[in-house]
This record gives sequence, structure tokens and C-alpha cells, in this order.
Amino acid sequence: EGGPWKTVMEGLKRSVVVLIIPPLLGHLGLVLLDAIFSSVSGHPSTFLSAGRSQEYLATVHEFSWVRQLIWLGMFELVILGPVAEEAFTRGFLYLAMRERWGVKVSVTLNALLFAALHFSPYEFIEYFFTGLFLCYFFERTRCLSIPIIGHMVSNIPPFVAFIRQGAPLW
Repeated sequence: EGGPWKTVMEGLKRSVVVLIIPPLLGHLGLVLLDAIFSSVSGHPSTFLSAGRSQEYLATVHEFSWVRQLIWLGMFELVILGPVAEEAFTRGFLYLAMRERWGVKVSVTLNALLFAALHFSPYEFIEYFFTGLFLCYFFERTRCLSIPIIGHMVSNIPPFVAFIRQGAPLW
């Protein structure tokens, strides 16, 4: 028998290699490259601290390979991350929660989990409400592509803000 959690585990076993591992490895790779850049340049890491000062960006311009890192970061932030997160939080967890606890409780718990998974206490409320809307749209449409697109769109402004601060793209 096993119930909804057995369904979640079976889905994870089938899909983890395609939907979750590549984005996680990509993200870890970007963090590692950023840490290496931070060590070489002597400036704070982009991912591990809020070191996006003009002095930091001026140093970034000195290293041509950092441009590729920025493009990879955009790809991970705007495409891979949303696909993996939505497949996991809405495609697996929410469906199992809904089967066990119903729609209202599951939408709320899923949004709380979505916010917690972003490890950002300063933006917890923002992530919580984003999770509510994404889960609501998934519940209404029964189509995972709708929250994936919404998630992608919500990830564009932080990247644009970083670029507007002077990050080199070419």
C-alpha cells in the first residue's frame, strides 16, 4: 500500500536523475567557481555574501571567464532552478500532500516548504506568497508548466538588477 508518500518516492526515483541532480550539480558548480573567483580576486563571493559593490564589479571585469559564469548563473536561475524546484515542490510533494491532507492545508504547507527551501529568512514572506500563487495556479490548471513559467518570470528581476549594477555580459 504505502499511500501518497510511496507515490512520491517512486516518482523521485524515476525523475531525480533528470529533474533534480543536474540543476543541483550546476548550482554547486557555480558556487564553486564563484568561490574560486573570490579567492583569486580577493573580493567577496557573489553567491555566498552580498558583495556586489562597484569595487567587486570592477574586479569582475578583469576576468573574462566570469562572463561565462554570469551566463551560467542566469541559465541556472531562470531555467534549471525553476524546473527542478517546481517538479519537486509541486509535481511530487504537493500532489502527495493533497492526497493526504486536502487542497487548503497542502497549498499552505507547500508554500511554507517552498519558502523554507530557499534558505532566506529576509525573503521568507516573499517566497511564501510566491509559493502560494504557484501552487494555486498548479491546482487550478493541473499543468506543471504554468508554475514553472511563473517561477522563471519571478527569477528574472534579480538577475536584471545584478546586470544593471554593472556586471559584464560580453
